[in-house]
Amino acid sequence: MKFEQKINELINDVEVPECISPENIAIMLRQKTSSANLKSFEPQISMKSKKKAIAFRSSAAIAAGFALVLGVMAFVKDNPALPIGYLESAEEIKEAENYADVYKVIQDAFVKNGTSKEDNTIEPDQTIAPATGTQTKTGQTQNTGDSQKSISYDISGSSLNDAAEADILKTDGNNLYYIANGSLYIVSANGGKMTLLSKASSTGTYPVEMYINGNRLIVISNNTVETPYETAISQETAASETTAAQSETSATSGTTAGEEAQKQISEGDKGAQTGGNSKTEKKIPSSVLQTNTVVEIYDISDKAAPKIVSTYKQNGSYISSKMQGNAVYLVTSYSGYQTKPLDNKEDLDNYVPAYYINDAKNYIQASDICIPSQAGSTSYAIVSGLDVQGASPLVSIKAVLSNAKSIYFSDSYLYIAGSGNAIGDKNSTLLTRFSIKDGTISYSSNASVEGAVINSSAMNENSGNLRLVTLTTDSKSGKRYSNIFVLGSDFKLSGSLTGICADKTVSEVLFEDGKVVLMSSSAQVLAEINLPGNEPKLSKTLSSSLPVMYYKYSDGKFAGISGILDKSGNVKSIKLSIYDSNLKEISSVELDGALPDSFSNDTESKNVLFFDSQSGLIGIPAASKSEYGFKNLYYLVSYGNDGLKLKGKLEYNDVEQNSSFNRAIVSGDILYAFSNERIVSAQLSDLKVIEAFGLN
Repeated sequence: MKFEQKINELINDVEVPECISPENIAIMLRQKTSSANLKSFEPQISMKSKKKAIAFRSSAAIAAGFALVLGVMAFVKDNPALPIGYLESAEEIKEAENYADVYKVIQDAFVKNGTSKEDNTIEPDQTIAPATGTQTKTGQTQNTGDSQKSISYDISGSSLNDAAEADILKTDGNNLYYIANGSLYIVSANGGKMTLLSKASSTGTYPVEMYINGNRLIVISNNTVETPYETAISQETAASETTAAQSETSATSGTTAGEEAQKQISEGDKGAQTGGNSKTEKKIPSSVLQTNTVVEIYDISDKAAPKIVSTYKQNGSYISSKMQGNAVYLVTSYSGYQTKPLDNKEDLDNYVPAYYINDAKNYIQASDICIPSQAGSTSYAIVSGLDVQGASPLVSIKAVLSNAKSIYFSDSYLYIAGSGNAIGDKNSTLLTRFSIKDGTISYSSNASVEGAVINSSAMNENSGNLRLVTLTTDSKSGKRYSNIFVLGSDFKLSGSLTGICADKTVSEVLFEDGKVVLMSSSAQVLAEINLPGNEPKLSKTLSSSLPVMYYKYSDGKFAGISGILDKSGNVKSIKLSIYDSNLKEISSVELDGALPDSFSNDTESKNVLFFDSQSGLIGIPAASKSEYGFKNLYYLVSYGNDGLKLKGKLEYNDVEQNSSFNRAIVSGDILYAFSNERIVSAQLSDLKVIEAFGLN
């Protein structure tokens, strides 16, 4: 039974005067009426009557208070308090009955308040240890003397060519499918000899990832279009909208309207200082740039002439996707209020997300929009289920009024972590769970926990239990610490551990079946927590002297990447290591060069490193600069009973670093390494080059 429900029952068991009923107390607390107004509405009754009434109400209130306190004490004794940091059903979610429900919520969150409530999101600390070092453009720390170098990149992605994961490179065993330079290349691969079969480029869309499903190629692209904006608004309105637009920018589709409005407002202020009227009408752009996500489904029965069989588009910036069977689940983040002022609930473009099937526009039905009871965000997280083999792609679509800070897919569920309302003085996360099956999406449940989920690596489902790590900041004290929560299959809290790593920032998380490891942004291990059952227990706090970015290599083993600096503070080599489940180094090898710049973008770099634990192969791109240009390298390392061994390397001297390798794949006994300029094939045995195929 919920705490508030029990309180109401206890109140009902006692005769409580109406003046101290919960409803009237709430009203009194909310109202800010002047004493003069109160006096003018006070009933004209005698002082004697007043005293009698006061005495009666006071005694009744005291009696009710004693009964209430005793009842609450009994309830708390029989029902231990929920663990700190978790609010059971703190933000109930309901499906909207009509668009008027949606309109009112967005008005309350933005128009009336003048801003959204998304300022409690705590981003992982980007500070890179050691503090005495200097940070380079690529996020690497330079230090004096030969030392280990921190590489603060996310390489926790899955292995290349996992059918369930989207990437810029795929293969069907005979052909290579590659996204580069804004185009899709289909290249035949016959024993290392390559032939371009087709190249597809599209005006207005930029491909970012893809899947292969039988004779279907599914390409996900970004699409930016101009949408109308109100051509004239008052300075006061523009200022309000600009403030809100800036608070939403990090979680929604991009727009420059707010910046332009602010610029013109500033110009108006200058005019006011010289005698101008600050309330005069100010012009803002007639249109803004809005981002959509496009899914194009190709029939690739004829690789030389792929044909688009269907196109699907939905509002918002691309966040994540996953393929299961013939279904692709797509998640975007969208805010529609920025297109123009929210002043007409009949104009659905202002506040309801849209989707397009073969260019036919549709609005998400009100019943498919989930609204948190304390919604403070004007952003939507939109998730759609697509049948890539069907005649019409869309199976179902849902949206929740919440930003999408982190996404996690399991076999049966999609978890969306967004900014929640504050828990006391602490930030919080609103978790929304959707069931997914065969393209069908249905709302399952929700919960709120203390802190902000660090990133998608901080969520993991095991045996039906969701385990997640959050970062808490106290708005008053400014203190930071981390927490671990375990939610059972019913999405109720089954275990928690709060206050971990005080004054330290956890940026990466590694999950094992019975253990979780917390690491800093410089990849130093901060703490290790055991998970016996569902109750987390702090095992030990560590202070790794070797900053390493870990990647799960196989069950019980991790690969680790670190950099080594020379005495001048320049990166001289990369160190690749294999660690056991306790993060004890088993074997290592040193490779010349540094990771290329293409590895600095987390979205694009999750599969830059090639891992194949079955064949014992690891591929690593590298680059080094000289007076003649750049040396672009690709190393192939084997791991076996004798540890890590260098098998060979590809080496190309280029004027620009644009040709640095960013992917590789093994097909048969051939290694294919990819850059934006070329594809290189080589014998797997000795890395002897077969062919270098230029892309144009």
